Amino acid sequence: MECCANAIARRMKKTHSRILAAAYKLFSDRGFNGTTMDAIALDAGVSRKTLFNYLASKDAILWEIARFWYEQTPPAQTPENANQPALALIRQTFVEQLTMLEAHRPFMTMVLTYSSGMDIDQALLRPGQEPNDRCMAEALALFRLAGQRGELRHGVTAETAYQAYSAVRNLVVRRWLLLPEYEPQALAREADSLLDVLFSGFAKPSI
Repeated sequence: MECCANAIARRMKKTHSRILAAAYKLFSDRGFNGTTMDAIALDAGVSRKTLFNYLASKDAILWEIARFWYEQTPPAQTPENANQPALALIRQTFVEQLTMLEAHRPFMTMVLTYSSGMDIDQALLRPGQEPNDRCMAEALALFRLAGQRGELRHGVTAETAYQAYSAVRNLVVRRWLLLPEYEPQALAREADSLLDVLFSGFAKPSI
């Protein structure tokens, strides 16, 4: 029974990957509005019903592709292994994610324009909800660790710091992707300055 379940799981994962690969090619070639669910199903070699069983809409498919890329960024190190404060690791991980965004700028701009399910928004719209996105979950875990280690200013909770970080992260990502004319280095400096202002507000002066 277990072998059968494993085989089914592998087949489902393969089908899911095939759908995302077909959708990425179509979105890249035709744009969001020029791509239909029927075309994705045809290119992926699955029925329309199967496609909707996996992913119910085009914007859901967009975010699934984006989520895959986000999760290819290296997992955040633990402060013990990196010999760094937890807050420093949050900043370092975010910079790595911005590098990923730049590498996939045209497609990620499409994601931000058309996807309604981005976890970057959910962190702000549903305070107190545990994030599903790996990157945001790691950030929240690091903020909680920072609180336990005494890195946060007195009276600032890990959840409050996480909400503030989510808002700044949202702003930086949107500016990074949606500005029609941009200079990556200028945006990187701006992002760093925003993080300086943010972290100086809730971090102890020594951090």
